Amino acid sequence: MTIADLLLLWVPVVTIVIGLSFVFKDWPGWRWVETMIIGGGTGHVTVMAFQTLRSNLFTPLIGGNWILFPVVIFGVLMYFRFAPNKIQYFQRYGYAWIIGSGIGLVISTMIQGQILPVIKQTVNIPGATTIDTINNAIGFVIFVTVLSYFIFTVEHKPTLGNSGRIGRYFLMIAFGLGFSTLLMTYFGVLLERVIFIMRNLSLL
Repeated sequence: MTIADLLLLWVPVVTIVIGLSFVFKDWPGWRWVETMIIGGGTGHVTVMAFQTLRSNLFTPLIGGNWILFPVVIFGVLMYFRFAPNKIQYFQRYGYAWIIGSGIGLVISTMIQGQILPVIKQTVNIPGATTIDTINNAIGFVIFVTVLSYFIFTVEHKPTLGNSGRIGRYFLMIAFGLGFSTLLMTYFGVLLERVIFIMRNLSLL
């Protein structure tokens, strides 16, 4: 076994063990691993962002696709946040453009990807079983009650208040399931790393 093979074996193992030691105590070794992970992640994100800009913005602009030029303008306006106070207000136009376009995309995506499918599934489809009909009805009730919980323009009087209260319970159930799924994901990552260490040390 060469030195390179030993490094490929022991460096990941030692790094993982030091990273997992944070569960017991915060010490300089963990902070070193944390700094390395954050630095590596930042470098990776920076490179990927530059490649995305090059392929989706710079290359089309050089090719004559000038419709993307406003993107450059509004993107530059966002950096006026670091400009002198007299011209900092220009940053508002960049943020306004991003927030406005983002809201438009989110609303259209939610309507087409979430609201309309739920309404369609609620309709009694020919050939659907009784269980399918019940599931669709329950899904529609959950959708309506949760949606009513987020209605803030009207006072939550008895009918809307009761519907919003039921929707809050459904939200609590959904958040609980999401949190448990997140924990299972973390434990899965931990188990995978432990198996990785045991295989590298020929213990498995």
